[in-house]
Amino acid sequence: VSFVSGQHSVFTVADTSTLCGGADCSDSYRTHRVVCVTFEALETRLFHSCRHRPLPLVLLDSGFFPSGPSSPGYGFCFRLLHLYLELTRNGVSVQALSSALGRHHRFLGHVVRAADGRPIQESYRRPLQHALQWLDVALARVDRLLPHLIDESLALLGMQPPMQSQSASSSLTPAPTPSSFPASSSALTSTSNPGGNVHAAVDGNFNLAHNRSAGSCPEITYSPEFFISKQFVDAVGEAHDRARHVGPVRAYAGEAPEAAIQACEHSHSSGDNPRKKKSLGEQHDDRGVMALVCRHDIPLFACNIDTPGEQQKYALALFIWLLLHLPDGSTVAGLYDMGCVTTRILQLVPACDLLLFSSLTPSQYNLLPPRMSGQLLFAITAMHAYAHHWACQLVFNPRFKNGYGLTDGEGVERLWSAVCDLIGILRNVSRQRRIIILDRTFSWLAGWMRDDLARWISHKRSAVARKRARAQYELRVCGFDLPTLRQQWNAQRQAQLQVPYHRTSDPVVRRQLEAVIALQDDITQVEEDIAVAEAMLEDSPSAVLTQEHLNQLRTTQAQLRNSAELLYRSVSVDNVFPAVATYGQEFAKLLVMAYDAKCVVRFRLIGRFFEWARLDQAAGGVHIRTKDSQYILKSLNRRTPALKKAIAHYNDLCLRLRDILDDLGLDYPLPEPIDGQLTKLKDGISGLAASVLEDVWLTGPPVASHRWLTDAKVRSGIRAMHILDRCGEEDSRLDRESLHLLHWVRERWVALGALQADDEYTTLRPWINVEIVRLQHMAAGMAQAGMLDMLDLLRDDRIVMDDHPPSNPARIDDPDLDVATALGDEAPDGSIAGDWEDVLAGGNIGAVELAAFATADDEDMDLPTLTVDNTLLADLRNSLPCGRPAPLVATRMRESDGNLHRIMVEPASFERLLRGQMLNEEIMFAGLASLLLAFPPASLRVSIFPTYVYLKWRRKDPLEQIYKMVRCTKFWSADILLVPIHLPEAMHWIGAAIHPPRSRIVIYDSLAGSRTCEEHAPHVARLFTTLMNKAYSCDDANGTCPSGVGELCTLWCESPVQDDDLNCGVWAIAMLSAVIRGYGQSGMHSRDMSDFRMLLYRAICAVVPVTT
Repeated sequence: VSFVSGQHSVFTVADTSTLCGGADCSDSYRTHRVVCVTFEALETRLFHSCRHRPLPLVLLDSGFFPSGPSSPGYGFCFRLLHLYLELTRNGVSVQALSSALGRHHRFLGHVVRAADGRPIQESYRRPLQHALQWLDVALARVDRLLPHLIDESLALLGMQPPMQSQSASSSLTPAPTPSSFPASSSALTSTSNPGGNVHAAVDGNFNLAHNRSAGSCPEITYSPEFFISKQFVDAVGEAHDRARHVGPVRAYAGEAPEAAIQACEHSHSSGDNPRKKKSLGEQHDDRGVMALVCRHDIPLFACNIDTPGEQQKYALALFIWLLLHLPDGSTVAGLYDMGCVTTRILQLVPACDLLLFSSLTPSQYNLLPPRMSGQLLFAITAMHAYAHHWACQLVFNPRFKNGYGLTDGEGVERLWSAVCDLIGILRNVSRQRRIIILDRTFSWLAGWMRDDLARWISHKRSAVARKRARAQYELRVCGFDLPTLRQQWNAQRQAQLQVPYHRTSDPVVRRQLEAVIALQDDITQVEEDIAVAEAMLEDSPSAVLTQEHLNQLRTTQAQLRNSAELLYRSVSVDNVFPAVATYGQEFAKLLVMAYDAKCVVRFRLIGRFFEWARLDQAAGGVHIRTKDSQYILKSLNRRTPALKKAIAHYNDLCLRLRDILDDLGLDYPLPEPIDGQLTKLKDGISGLAASVLEDVWLTGPPVASHRWLTDAKVRSGIRAMHILDRCGEEDSRLDRESLHLLHWVRERWVALGALQADDEYTTLRPWINVEIVRLQHMAAGMAQAGMLDMLDLLRDDRIVMDDHPPSNPARIDDPDLDVATALGDEAPDGSIAGDWEDVLAGGNIGAVELAAFATADDEDMDLPTLTVDNTLLADLRNSLPCGRPAPLVATRMRESDGNLHRIMVEPASFERLLRGQMLNEEIMFAGLASLLLAFPPASLRVSIFPTYVYLKWRRKDPLEQIYKMVRCTKFWSADILLVPIHLPEAMHWIGAAIHPPRSRIVIYDSLAGSRTCEEHAPHVARLFTTLMNKAYSCDDANGTCPSGVGELCTLWCESPVQDDDLNCGVWAIAMLSAVIRGYGQSGMHSRDMSDFRMLLYRAICAVVPVTT
């Protein structure tokens, strides 16, 4: 630890005479020749060791990390190793790193040679690999020690009650829980959440397999943090098999039809063992990995897959292991691709028959408490729900289930995307090293995602606002109120869950139907051949021979047509569907044919959606190889004609049914045709999912109250109702999570301060400092995400924070920092450092002042007023190119780029800027645009309106003209929209910042006019709302909120900051630039205006070229 803290320099070699003070070790002195490797050079040096001071400790004292725990031949600079360790987290192989380091040393003139003088090829590969492995294992021990000490500190302070887990009274001893989601233990025991206290998703990945030829390595002393033991997984599997085959099986009593669930089970081949090729089993000894993540995509646990298929025991073992680490009474809502099948298994198998493996008594098993069966709820993942039968989706789709909010269950897929670069590396390392690499990578990802939770919550809130606005618009269009829509949804759900399950869902019959569709394709091809032959051979001299061939073709066509009708002639419509037999034999037959045709279309569309998802991964940041992309495109092109013919066949049946029903003069809910344009099906799958996935109605005419079946507006309103319900649930869950996160930050801050004040943990102070800085960054993210307005909910909590407040911000470069006692009871400014909010507010994170932890008197303070940009001038000086800009002799212009309007500045405008005059429209827009290009936000999308847009709106110019001017800015997708406003009568510039996700407008006026908000905020709000509605009507917004923002406005400052009549435009640019850079206000003063004008001129010249 002292070595990591930087107390030893890299080349300081300890005095060998003081290595050991023992008098009995003179005979154990050894001299070792070790190759010391740094980034700049390598050097062979001599080190002395004894029985009390072995060589690895001597190397550590000298500033090098050994390549092994015993007899290391290499010593690597720690900083070099730490850099390489971070590179390996991102998929860089050790072989590539060692090869690059060797070439770098050869370039510097350092070559590793053998005893005979020959250069050694790959001289660093194995030593570097071993050094990285042992360094990672050593860091893992320290990383696990700190959370344990924090928990002990909180327990001593009486701030955190001991967690009563499921295993507290059993012999099972779980491994330490990884730091996944910051939440207090009391928050997990709430029973008021219909969707469970914790949302977790599970899925397997067979790409993370291990080649059998790579073999194993000597056992490494390492206890995985995320991976559960193979013994536990196998014990759950054995208990599950024993419970299924021994004793009576309970009757299925689920809502979804059992036949539908069986069809879903057959349609997913990942768990079908016989379908797996035997060659894969011979090639891989470990077939893949299954992971469990929370709804924030943070990995919780994982297990190794060592069977050919994705068996149920892996998912059950992970969820049971999670429950063992949660307080008693906690409920877990699991999302799994086969969640419907897992629910059916748990209903058929008695809960008391599932047995848990005990790590203390390997030969015995302990019964799973029956209460645990009621703590597991299952749903299917939202993104792949279309692979399930519609009756299954009615019960298990999270978009239809209460309590799930907007949790999609696809976090495991995003986890696999993060570790995909490790696939090639993990195939060829030893078996245990594969587990270690994955475990440490999961730990690194969990810590990084945990620190980013505030931004995750903020983005979720923005998504909720957009979805809610769109759903409210759809609800207004449909014209029905929510009680009516809920009644119709209940009727639809009840009716569709009671529909008799048609035989075409059986896999055997499905294959027969696909064969019939293939025959119909052949019929179509024969008809085309006959038509071509008749057209080409009409005037042929050999008319007799031509007619003979045509007769043969017609005979073949008739035979194929008869073969296609054999399957449907075997259907006894009167016996299977007596409710529709009253409409006539022909109508019933066509209705069953339409049912079968829609099933075939749905099966083919599902396969196409999977291929589209694979092809679209590149757009999501996961690149696929060119060969894979070409293969997918070729498959899509090959299957497109068959899919279109299947859709055309189904649509033709719909038209024939309509004609028959018109002739009968009766009423029946006929199936709707499917759009033949596949791109619309792809782009609008969320809107067309119900129409594609719903089966054809076969149970007779519905009652008059079933408007969900006959009225398209009712179906649209039901979809909007579900979105509104899920948005409300998501808002409630986000509020709880924000509160839990504040609890977690608050407790952890106090615990770290107590550890800093304890002299017993002096050696761990570097790690404590790092954790404190990470916590400060989390607090800054919480401030920017607007989460700190919930602090009033914490003030009446039982936890008291004044006992051990860490009153000084931590710095990594100060190992002796004591944040708990640096200020004592009084801060430097004379204020009492009492509340933890004020403590955190004392820290400086760059230029962000954590005044966001405000007191009760600041409850009405808006988020943009909480952070100050004090480094704009310094950042401009450091980022702008050196030298003087070009003289003012030519016009500068930059064409429209991305979401930025065209920039054009005349020389006269530059002269106004440099001579201290009032700015015109060209400089105002060019200044804001250049600062946006110079400091692009990392996580926010910022758009800027041209300066004349607001004036044209106030003059009531045509909306089409205004929209054409701002369309290129893509303002409908912006998180922040900046609107510079010129007031001609007052000769004054102000700025407005629109925050659509928060429905808030902030007015920046350097003169702090009292009527600024009252006069301009309503116009800005109506301008934005009107343009958003226009964008939505033009299909530009693509699902974005069409209702705009309200007129809730905040004035930036209460007192004027401008002390002249000419710098109002410069002040407006400074204020809006602070918003661009993620702050709430500018920290500049009047004395900075002249410097800022020159820097603004240089910034514009740096991004806007001279016109030719």
